[in-house]
Amino acid sequence: MNVVFPRCAGLDVHKKTVVACVLIRDDAAPRKTIQTFGTATADLRTLAAWLTQQQVTHVAMESTGSDWKPVFNLLEGTFTSCLVNPSHIKAVPGLGHGAKTERERILFHVLGQRLATR
Repeated sequence: MNVVFPRCAGLDVHKKTVVACVLIRDDAAPRKTIQTFGTATADLRTLAAWLTQQQVTHVAMESTGSDWKPVFNLLEGTFTSCLVNPSHIKAVPGLGHGAKTERERILFHVLGQRLATR
């Protein structure tokens, strides 16, 4: 797979937490870092600072309901962001309903596909 965005993040947004997974693909082997943040404004600012520290440029978030809105609003001025429907991620051929790590990998792939076509 071609690297579209070498520093991107996938966010799994819940009511009380945001699980952030940063994928860095450069000359070295790909690296993945996962951290969990709260959803209070101060926690979301900490998330944004962490993503900036990781030099992330593109963020895809997966959420049901409206829990994604505060996260998206806080990040949209700093990062290229998109919202991904969880049912679309689950429907990717060959993915099935497997481990969360597989869904994270696909989330990154979808991020590259969606933003590359803009």
